[in-house]
Amino acid sequence: MTDSNHIVVQEVAGKVALVTGAASGIGRAIALLLHDRGAKVIAAYTASKGALAQLTRTLALEAIEHGIRVNAIGVGDVVTNILNDVVEDGPGFLAQHGEAAPIGRAAQPEEIAEIVAFLASERASFLVGSVVMADGGMTVTAG
Repeated sequence: MTDSNHIVVQEVAGKVALVTGAASGIGRAIALLLHDRGAKVIAAYTASKGALAQLTRTLALEAIEHGIRVNAIGVGDVVTNILNDVVEDGPGFLAQHGEAAPIGRAAQPEEIAEIVAFLASERASFLVGSVVMADGGMTVTAG
């Protein structure tokens, strides 16, 4: 265990962590990591994700009269460095965690960028208030 890992253990052991998105993706990875390091994890997944989906729909209704389309992306595991402060190999951890998705892998950042580019383009001109799920199939297996 490195010194930085030891500090994380000391900081979370016996504490409570409220992790949004703890049912899948990076939120789940963080929740599992914190739990493994001694924190009690409260998963506010359904409330937070439901609120974001509803906020997307509400903002879409308010903004469309001004020609502004509002949509969201529900992202699963993406191989990035976002966890490097809490695990030694953040990309490796996310890649391995992504293997649990029905597609069998985590996304690459470029795949999510393609969705963002599509939503911002005229090709998505009829999408208003939508949540595009880019989670490798995790949401269709939950529940």
